[in-house]
Amino acid sequence: MDGDPETYRPTGSERTELQESPFTELRVDTLPESAPFSAGVEFLAQPAGEEPGRFAVELRNDTDDSLGVEGGVPEDSDESETGIAVSNGWADRASDDCPRGYRQADDVIEALWFDPNETIQETYDIHVTHDEPVCFPEGAHRIESEYRVYSSKAGFNNDDDPASRFYWGFVLTIERS
Repeated sequence: MDGDPETYRPTGSERTELQESPFTELRVDTLPESAPFSAGVEFLAQPAGEEPGRFAVELRNDTDDSLGVEGGVPEDSDESETGIAVSNGWADRASDDCPRGYRQADDVIEALWFDPNETIQETYDIHVTHDEPVCFPEGAHRIESEYRVYSSKAGFNNDDDPASRFYWGFVLTIERS
């Protein structure tokens, strides 16, 4: 492949006010229409005691071609500067009645093949890191990932350079009521 792949970045965001607390607002990035994928977040549950908050991420192939996509790991994946971690499965429990854990990078790396116009949805937990002194620190917490897009299964399976890439994520606002 000649040169760098086309890179798409968010062009705006859509805001959703959430009921109850501690999660009060979700602001989801919108991608440019020229991007091969569209994405969204559906909020599923507030955290309760040791149970994490939950949300579903949806990716849709907006083309008439089959495409592979790899990604979904938030940047700076080992630790969260904001004290918030995302995973698609965690096993840690804490003695302070707060869902705690560290995101397991290998667990949330997604490599999926999409048929034309196909949508795939994955569910994730959101919890607090062990080193955070409070349960769900207040503020706006940005969660962003890089996704790499491949146009052939051969390139997708052999770690070839992607045909394009896009950055996408959301901001979760936490406030105490």
